[in-house]
Amino acid sequence: MKPEEEAKLSSALESYNKSLLDKLSEQTKATTKVYDELKKFNERIDKEKKEQEELKQKKQEEEQTDKKGTEAILEELQNLSKVTAENGKQTETDEKIAQLVTKIEKDYEVYQFQSKVIIFFGIIVIPGIALFLFLNHLLKQFIF
Repeated sequence: MKPEEEAKLSSALESYNKSLLDKLSEQTKATTKVYDELKKFNERIDKEKKEQEELKQKKQEEEQTDKKGTEAILEELQNLSKVTAENGKQTETDEKIAQLVTKIEKDYEVYQFQSKVIIFFGIIVIPGIALFLFLNHLLKQFIF
């Protein structure tokens, strides 16, 4: 080969290598951008998961504290009744507690019955009667 051809060939190879390097650098920049975007997206997802887990934990803690409060009261009442039962005496407080418990149970049953009756009449009976009267009125106007 002639030196002129070698110079042209080497300059062509250099320009080709340079263009390849430019393309590679552009691709690496693009991949780093995509990587950064994916990383941000994953961080957002992780943050949302952590927030959801924290909310679940807070709800569970609230439920447990509510349960613990009612369970503690029930346990205390049971302990009091056991102590009085062991002594062989039934005190006035035990009788009052038993009366209160039965009264609360009856009130709760009455409340449940009232709510069921209200729901039945409010959702089924009253709208049914209103619909019947409305249709009856329409039929009277158009047919008779």
